[in-house]
Amino acid sequence: MFEEHALLEKMYFHELDRKEQLEKSTTLPTGVIVACIGLIGYFFTHYRFGGSTYFLSTVIELTFSASSALSAILIFTAIYWCIRAATGSTYEYLPGAETIRGYRRDLLDWHRQNRTRGSSRVAEEEFQEFLAVALARCSQKNWHTNLIRSEELFRTKRFTVLSLVVLAFSAFSYYIDFWFDPLTVPGP
Repeated sequence: MFEEHALLEKMYFHELDRKEQLEKSTTLPTGVIVACIGLIGYFFTHYRFGGSTYFLSTVIELTFSASSALSAILIFTAIYWCIRAATGSTYEYLPGAETIRGYRRDLLDWHRQNRTRGSSRVAEEEFQEFLAVALARCSQKNWHTNLIRSEELFRTKRFTVLSLVVLAFSAFSYYIDFWFDPLTVPGP
């Protein structure tokens, strides 16, 4: 026999578990974003703009500047999506235990007062239907909210990875400039 209430209850708690997983999964992208910002800051404060005269210094400087600027744009886009994924989501919850108990008592009282045939059974059936509708409504709303949050998290991760790739070009340009620049002589 199909147990609708058990299925809906399982779906309701599954979406709440997904909510917790999505909340936890913003931690890694946030850490990577902070590290990327630190790297860009380090590169820009230590790069010698216009001070090199070696062959291809202008090309390397333009590559460094363009890739760093693009990486910063991608990082700020990742920050935007990370903030969207971490905040602003509303979830639907079942009413409190006292509210549900009160509704059940009110149903039983109403059916007794109106002398409904099989009042206890009818009240229990209506109560089960009330719970099923509430569980289905909450599960559906939470499923939709989790879907949006997971898409926002995907965008966060995508822009973070793109930022890392572009930041690698910045780092490559930074170290090529450091290596070719005659003014930067490594220590003994």
